Amino acid sequence: MFAQLKNMDQTNGERLLTSSDLNRLAQEIVSSVVASEITTGAYVDKPDQVSFASLLERQLSSGTIDSKQLSSDQWKSVFWQEEFVRPDHYTNYLNRALTYDKGTNKFSFDNETESEARKHVASDLKKDSSNTHSWSAQASAGFLGFGGSASGGSSNGNSQSSQDKNEMDVDDKGRITMSLDQLNKFLNKRDLQVEWSGDVFVPKSLDLHRVNTAELRYKSTIATQQIQVKTVPITAKLDATVASSTGELGTVGQDHVKILIDQAKNEMNETMEQLTQKIGESVNEKINHTENNVKRLVEELQGHISDQIIVQQQHEQQINETEVRLQETQEEFRQTKNDLLQHDAELKKLVSAEIATIRSDMNGLQRPKTANCQTYYTAFNQKESGTVIYLDRHNVKCPKREQYMTEWQLERGPPGQSERNTNLIRFRIVCCNS
Repeated sequence: MFAQLKNMDQTNGERLLTSSDLNRLAQEIVSSVVASEITTGAYVDKPDQVSFASLLERQLSSGTIDSKQLSSDQWKSVFWQEEFVRPDHYTNYLNRALTYDKGTNKFSFDNETESEARKHVASDLKKDSSNTHSWSAQASAGFLGFGGSASGGSSNGNSQSSQDKNEMDVDDKGRITMSLDQLNKFLNKRDLQVEWSGDVFVPKSLDLHRVNTAELRYKSTIATQQIQVKTVPITAKLDATVASSTGELGTVGQDHVKILIDQAKNEMNETMEQLTQKIGESVNEKINHTENNVKRLVEELQGHISDQIIVQQQHEQQINETEVRLQETQEEFRQTKNDLLQHDAELKKLVSAEIATIRSDMNGLQRPKTANCQTYYTAFNQKESGTVIYLDRHNVKCPKREQYMTEWQLERGPPGQSERNTNLIRFRIVCCNS
């Protein structure tokens, strides 16, 4: 099964397995492990002991995901023993092969529609799988199994399909009609993980386990400890005194035999004690070695977790510092905005006050109606085609020191000629006495 997982087209190493497939993978690994167990007569099994297969399942799985959350690309990483009945392919097939009538709440199906649906799904299978021959022969009998089983067309499958077909309505043109209950019975009997949502067929909700074949192959290590006990028979030589012809041992002979037997027992007990001590030392050594390895692995794991926690704390600290700087920047922006608004208001007040002062001064400069004013003119001079090159030839000022100028105006001349034909200009000045 591991070879099948590794040979899937997805190159990222991640595979999604159902609980039953994950258990089968663990059982295959366990079945390749040969172990011997020696227990004493006083040993009692504990009912809460965890099996090796269960431990492997926890090691292999890196999390679960609901099948309803999978995208079309993620479905390509799902391992399915019979790829053509993988839920995403099979729902695609059913949605194309079956026609639903809301009025009668029944599904209809004919060979021509089924053939087109099968060709479409076959095209998708060719895109998703490099091994196009593994499913083509199995799928040729029809996904639904009407006239052939979904897994290939064995005699039992054909018999079962014929029985299913007899329970459904078939018209003269060979079109099959079935109710929703009949269809659900058909799907459940074949353990097809799809269901009718009311509008379309969708995959059922399944908990899929994540298994990374790359990590399983290159990073995982399974360590075993093995203790071999070799039983060696011991032969002790006992010297015995031969009895007399009467068939009885003398008192001295009996005592000597007893001493030899006791001596043999003592030697045997010493040998057993030494053997037990050696076995205990070997077991303790193996246990200590295993504990050291486990301790080292735990320390490495704790170190890795600590590094991850430190990195996470650093990221959180950077995020907090960034949030503080952002708040400070926002506060500075608000303060600057308030300062600008205040400055703008003060500037408007100053401008308004200055304008009021200028208007007051201008009103003070207006000549009274009783002022003595006279009009003066500068001499006509050339204007040089509209330029101001000759303006310095005009002395624009009041002739008397006690007078002040109230208005002036540039005039074309001389009088009586068209302004378009003249090339002369002068200034008209109005001066009043103070």
